[in-house]
Amino acid sequence: MSQNFIVLAAMFGFMYFLLIRPQKKQMESRKRMMEGLAAGDVVSTIGGIKGTIKMVMEDSVILEIADNVNVELLKSAVGSVITDDEEAEDEEEDFEEETEEEKSL
Repeated sequence: MSQNFIVLAAMFGFMYFLLIRPQKKQMESRKRMMEGLAAGDVVSTIGGIKGTIKMVMEDSVILEIADNVNVELLKSAVGSVITDDEEAEDEEEDFEEETEEEKSL
């Protein structure tokens, strides 16, 4: 009987450390990111649109996606905040793709 209890406790511990704990950390990290949104942040939405936050409201943000083109999005639609390093990497990848396309023509 006690051996079964030990196996059951070990399985619960295994499930906790592999499934529950990482998911909680990810949720906390996402919550901190959404609370830390500020005007001027460059973000990427979950739909893949990149833009700059112009105004932060209680549940939503105003995102400028092009010159004089603003959209209002829920904070939960923001996928990630793009740092300067990530933006530089994206520009390098775009440049490499363009040069490869030019070579193939």
